[in-house]
Amino acid sequence: MEPLLQKFGAPPQLTKIITALYKDMTVQINLEGEKRSVNYTCGVRQGDNMSPVIFLFYIHAAMILVRKESERQQLKPITLKFPKNDKRSGKLTGQSTKTGGIEMKVMDLLYVDDGMITSANREDLIKGASIIEEEFARIGLLMHVGNEQEESKSVAMYFPISPKEKVKEEKEEGFKTNRGGKIHFVKEFKYLGSWVTQDLYDKTDIKKRIKAGNFKMLELMPLFRSKHLSKENKRDLYISRVLNTVTFGCESWALAAEDKKKLEVFHNTCIRRILNLNMNEVKDQRITNTKLRRRFDIRSITEYTQKRQLNYIEFLAKKIEPSYKEEANNKEERNKFKVQKLLFAWSDHSRRGGQPQRTYRVAYKEALTQIYPTLPKDGDFKVWREDVEKGIFRQKTNEWWNSIAPKTTEEHRARRERTQRERIETVVEEANEEEQYWHTHGS
Repeated sequence: MEPLLQKFGAPPQLTKIITALYKDMTVQINLEGEKRSVNYTCGVRQGDNMSPVIFLFYIHAAMILVRKESERQQLKPITLKFPKNDKRSGKLTGQSTKTGGIEMKVMDLLYVDDGMITSANREDLIKGASIIEEEFARIGLLMHVGNEQEESKSVAMYFPISPKEKVKEEKEEGFKTNRGGKIHFVKEFKYLGSWVTQDLYDKTDIKKRIKAGNFKMLELMPLFRSKHLSKENKRDLYISRVLNTVTFGCESWALAAEDKKKLEVFHNTCIRRILNLNMNEVKDQRITNTKLRRRFDIRSITEYTQKRQLNYIEFLAKKIEPSYKEEANNKEERNKFKVQKLLFAWSDHSRRGGQPQRTYRVAYKEALTQIYPTLPKDGDFKVWREDVEKGIFRQKTNEWWNSIAPKTTEEHRARRERTQRERIETVVEEANEEEQYWHTHGS
């Protein structure tokens, strides 16, 4: 531990203190009065605030070793192209694969202890898994692998070149590492709360998010049916607990018409349950979905996803700026912005014929169209990147968001004013009739 921490610049005195805290460490176990002491020889101390930081040093060191060994064995990573120094160049859709740009290698995506390693082919994937296992072992980390009876927590997935391509049976059997462990292939896996599938569609993720939202609705139904909570309180509770659960990770969704319909059906069903409306009342009163949302003073779920996507686009566009600087020649500085570059990058491989697969960039273009109605079909960056730099992109987003707000309050005000006006007219008419009566019969 001490040499590793010093390698990353930790002061010698601090590393000695940390090492001393982990030396001769024991765990006391008390089971129904029976006490035992067990030597703590692996892992970081549970419940210690310093443990997550130490683990980050270890996992970062492990990934550096994996990258170096992968380069030494000449494993082929996935490569993308990135626009050159012109910070306003590039398109969201329709980018030609022959366009020149800076090459960007995408080998691993790491977030704390969740990591995903990419390979261009099956052979490199098998070699890479053994490299990860061996390099982790060098610094005392273990990679969980399975066997013929037990599946591994470390899994592999094959992504077909086209969604229509059938996955061969041998690709599902898994493979063994150099140390004898087995890595199994899966058709779906959960990464950072979102579900990834072989076809790269969002249907599975949306299905599981809706299921989680239904559980939240069941938990909160006593509050939604409570007479002590106002409609505004129930709406805020629904947005914060249920809607946020369903739309988790929607920033990367590429919603098709079928997906939008499923989400809107769930959204409208929840609103009816909160307002205690059944389908018979909806039919008798001819309550459309738009009128239903106005009653609850809430927007559609598609508009909520587009709002979050616009905020995420602004975040990425701001973060990309330092990578354009020519002085950023340091490799670590360039790698720092790899994730942000994915918004602007494209593949240099020619696409197969047929209808292109819907991607998150198409969804971003549709979201941008809400605040830029004249946006070109390719979503050219020149139209909206300048607004991000000037700081008015968020202002335009908020203006669009306010423009689509439900008109419930305005309608109530107009109805109240109309009612008051009708009452005044009625009083005036009755007064005129009474005056006319006394004028005729008073003498």
